[in-house]
Amino acid sequence: MAARIEEVMTKPAPLKIVKQTFGSKGELVQKILGALGPNQGETPEATTQRLARVSNAKLLHLLSVAEKAKKLGGRESIVQAIAKHKGHAQDGDYVKKLSTYSLARLVDTLQSLKRRTAAKL
Repeated sequence: MAARIEEVMTKPAPLKIVKQTFGSKGELVQKILGALGPNQGETPEATTQRLARVSNAKLLHLLSVAEKAKKLGGRESIVQAIAKHKGHAQDGDYVKKLSTYSLARLVDTLQSLKRRTAAKL
């Protein structure tokens, strides 16, 4: 008997996702730059050059984090929400320290706090 081979759905490669969704890596970099903006003390051109050397998978991750942050209201509102969830809303030093965290870490922290709060109910 011939073995039946089932079609396995696999996730496409990051390059394929970039080509299909954005057309080119440059377009993806521009979209990320528009969502996040350049780093403090860095020109947009320098940021574009730096992001052009980053892997496609990392760029797709950066874009997804930026979109999640935008849905949550931006960096400052995420920081305030984390401080409120942890009971440190009035602690200026704590809020200042949270502001130094990466956007991905802030989004992840807020999501885990929301899950933890929902699980307690």
